[in-house]
Amino acid sequence: LFTSPLFHLNAFLLGSAVGCYFNEYMHKLNNKKNLNDTIFLLSLLSILFILLIRGHIPDIVGFKVPLTNGLMAPLFLMFICSLSIDNSLLKGLLKNKLLVKLG
Repeated sequence: LFTSPLFHLNAFLLGSAVGCYFNEYMHKLNNKKNLNDTIFLLSLLSILFILLIRGHIPDIVGFKVPLTNGLMAPLFLMFICSLSIDNSLLKGLLKNKLLVKLG
């Protein structure tokens, strides 16, 4: 083992907390389509932006920043939650049985 499972604890706890919140307040989030679309686009653009500039981050910040499981977890959680609430054509495409079997 090169990494300890304790390094993944923060992503696990964050995912559990967001899952509990999502189960409790999902009915309120379904009514806010504009907010959901905004969160989806902002999280997707933020993820893409960080992945595009990841080589230049040490020059900007001054030290090497590892883009591992915990650093990008909030962005991925926002992306996953907004995608699960979404009722557009994208959700219909992602519900394809072949894509579901592929994981």
